[in-house]
Amino acid sequence: MSMCRHLYTLIVVLFSLGPVSAARADNGHYLLKECGDIVHYLDTGEWRDTTVGGSYCLGMVNGMMNLNFIYQSQLGNQALFCLPESTIVNAEAARVVVSYLKRHPEQLDSDQGSLMFFAFRERYPCQ
Repeated sequence: MSMCRHLYTLIVVLFSLGPVSAARADNGHYLLKECGDIVHYLDTGEWRDTTVGGSYCLGMVNGMMNLNFIYQSQLGNQALFCLPESTIVNAEAARVVVSYLKRHPEQLDSDQGSLMFFAFRERYPCQ
């Protein structure tokens, strides 16, 4: 078999495997589970997470809020969404995401970044 044929086979295998594994962890189902663990803890005081999911969720929502801050500070009034004057904490942001995902289960196959954007945009629209 020629070197080109080996390379082609390797590329086909990598691309056929990559999206399957990425789709499992980078969608709304995963985000709902991980952020749901945070909300469950806030509501009950019971920690049921057996992975790093809680930290993952808090990091994701923090990243989205920081991205919005960069848009606001660098591009003026072109914010992705408009947070209230008083800063919300990451745990409250997780609650916003979970609430949105529960109201829109038809979107759970979408990517996490888009879903978080839609959740924050719906909850904190710019006037």
